[in-house]
Amino acid sequence: MLKYLQQVEKVTAAAAAVENDCFESDSLNEVATRSDELGQLARVFQRMVQTLKDREQELSEAKEQLEAVLNAVPGSISWINTNGVYLGVNKHLAENLNLLPENVNGQKLEFFKSQSQFAQFMSKFLSSQQTAASQEIEVQINNSRRYYLIAAQKYQQGNAAVTVGIDITDRKRAQEALRIAEENYRSIFENALDGIFQSTFDGHYINVNPAMAQIHGYDSPQEMMVTVAEIGSQLYVEPSCRQDFQRLMEAQGEVKGFEYQVYQRDGNIIWVEENTRAVGDTNGNLFYYEGIIQDITKRKQEEDALKQQVQDLRIEIDQQKRVCQVAAITQTDYFREIQAQIESMRFDEDF
Repeated sequence: MLKYLQQVEKVTAAAAAVENDCFESDSLNEVATRSDELGQLARVFQRMVQTLKDREQELSEAKEQLEAVLNAVPGSISWINTNGVYLGVNKHLAENLNLLPENVNGQKLEFFKSQSQFAQFMSKFLSSQQTAASQEIEVQINNSRRYYLIAAQKYQQGNAAVTVGIDITDRKRAQEALRIAEENYRSIFENALDGIFQSTFDGHYINVNPAMAQIHGYDSPQEMMVTVAEIGSQLYVEPSCRQDFQRLMEAQGEVKGFEYQVYQRDGNIIWVEENTRAVGDTNGNLFYYEGIIQDITKRKQEEDALKQQVQDLRIEIDQQKRVCQVAAITQTDYFREIQAQIESMRFDEDF
């Protein structure tokens, strides 16, 4: 009986050891050899404890794996309760705060002055009925202004929330650079003295600037794009020039210094010079033509006037040459002899 009681005490002690996390399975080996209910209890207890240890090991490994994943994520992750207290953060967020993850735990949102927009967003979200929300915020990290897209999701029946922050600074800067570039392009497009246009392959204008409309005698770009439905037939004085233009574009993908005559809105004819390139993708699919047109009518008129001056000068030079040649001939002995014979013949006729 004494031995039985001692073994019962071992089972009781084992239960206490489990509670204190110091249980050794071997301590119940002797009791587990019994064939009675006490032995069965010891064996069940051993299996239960082993199962519990296995589950704890699996949980520890899963937690370690999750921690590794969260720390590997190139974004900021945090867990915050409804009181606005950090329950945990990943390594990336802690580094942004120049702290260790464990030093962030327990801090309130307002503790980090550089995260004021984040604190305002989370305070509003945690006190709302929303279960999920997102917002772009600005933060100061190591004296540098950065932009983050924050996504928040509640859990534990709304008593806590997890947040994920993605650094979108490069994207924001690229968007700003693109916006500035577009504004600059639009300014150049609107204020350029040369005509700038985009058109389709089959001769429809997609876009024209004010100078383009003015060159062709239209009051506005909108009027020109509405009125000119087919460039080749409505603008080109010589349709063959449009065909030449198309052949060059198909062969070279661009034309430079292409001169031709066009009709203005009132029917007046002017000369223009065009520089155009084809815009498409890497597979050769054409999107549109993009080009610049200059009114060269005055230049062509000056060229024609210069050509006429040269022609007139050539005629004058030819006349002067002929005068000199005649003068040279009259000074020769042969000419004088002929002239004397003619004078003699006239003298004989008089008698």
